[in-house]
Amino acid sequence: MARAGFTLVEIVVVVLVIGIIAAMAFPSVLDWRDDAEVVAVAKHLQILADATDKFYVVNHRWPRNDFPGNLPADFQAYVHKNAFQGSPLGGQWDWNGPGSQINKIGPNIVVAGALNASQQSAFLEIDQLLDDGNLTTGSVQQITYGSHRILQFILIPSD
Repeated sequence: MARAGFTLVEIVVVVLVIGIIAAMAFPSVLDWRDDAEVVAVAKHLQILADATDKFYVVNHRWPRNDFPGNLPADFQAYVHKNAFQGSPLGGQWDWNGPGSQINKIGPNIVVAGALNASQQSAFLEIDQLLDDGNLTTGSVQQITYGSHRILQFILIPSD
């Protein structure tokens, strides 16, 4: 009488094949996730820049400056209340308005300390998506302020 089922060797072979396929696919899945985070942050930065432009047109001034992670009170009607929650790249969303120590006006991401290789690469990719691909020129720039690294969408230089 023949027994239905799989032998231990057959099961081990199938598990090994599935493991090899999964190991080959895993890095590309991580790359897709990283790419999606960069695009999401770039889009968010653009949305914040558009909202501040709208604020300026309506109010004839820029929103007031506030601490990183805090949505300026006068800007709350223009963006979602969670718009200044943490960035997927690390750091905090911020707005540098008049009165800021930064000499540029615009939305940004503030990262405390040095950027890791992944963050530096993401900052450059965001600049390539929104600007000129050079983090020292154009409307998207990386700024060093004390121990902080800032990726800023510059609307205008501060007075």
